[in-house]
Amino acid sequence: MLKGVQVLISHNQRFIYLKTIKTASTSTEVLFQVFCIPPKQIPHEWEEWHATDEVVSEYGVVGERINSAENSTYFNHMSAQQVISAVGRDLWSSYFKFANVRNPWDKIVSHFFYYQAWTGADNHRSDLNQAFEAFVDSYQKRPVEALLCKKEFAMDAYIRYENLQDDIADVASRLSVVLPQLNIPKLKTGQRPEDFADYRRLYGSQERLKVERLYNDWIEKFGYRF
Repeated sequence: MLKGVQVLISHNQRFIYLKTIKTASTSTEVLFQVFCIPPKQIPHEWEEWHATDEVVSEYGVVGERINSAENSTYFNHMSAQQVISAVGRDLWSSYFKFANVRNPWDKIVSHFFYYQAWTGADNHRSDLNQAFEAFVDSYQKRPVEALLCKKEFAMDAYIRYENLQDDIADVASRLSVVLPQLNIPKLKTGQRPEDFADYRRLYGSQERLKVERLYNDWIEKFGYRF
């Protein structure tokens, strides 16, 4: 199983990639991580990539993946503020910064089914809507996502899940890099039943409003609609 990393920094190509949640971010990072690691560590096949510890070199940084990252400088889903604390404001300001975004209502449904699969819950049980209500009720926006649209931390580019291939190609063009492939790997997918391809099916009015409040900045900036 191909495993993801959580923050990418390339010194050669001068970019920083922040990883958000359930936005095709793992699929995106595997395309750009080759610019952040020594050439001898670049995998021949993506399935061979099993990095869990941070990799820091003259080429850049691949962040810690596992949850117990207290001994690592670069770790799980770092926020803009955490990256600035690690690398300094000057480097942050001078590097090209990008991240993935997604319709938040759709994103949270995707996260819910991923969580269900991770915990071994039954997606076909009769109380699925009740489980989703509880999931949304306790849902908290990660710092990496909360700061993403703040003016002082704003990205230079956003890759929209809904326009994934074209936006990735646009970032690559702006960075003047040739990606190893543009057949974007579909990673961490397959947990969501086809019956819920339309994310609206799971939402009641309270859940819809909760997500709207949590992600009002994404909704306003990117024009997302329920």
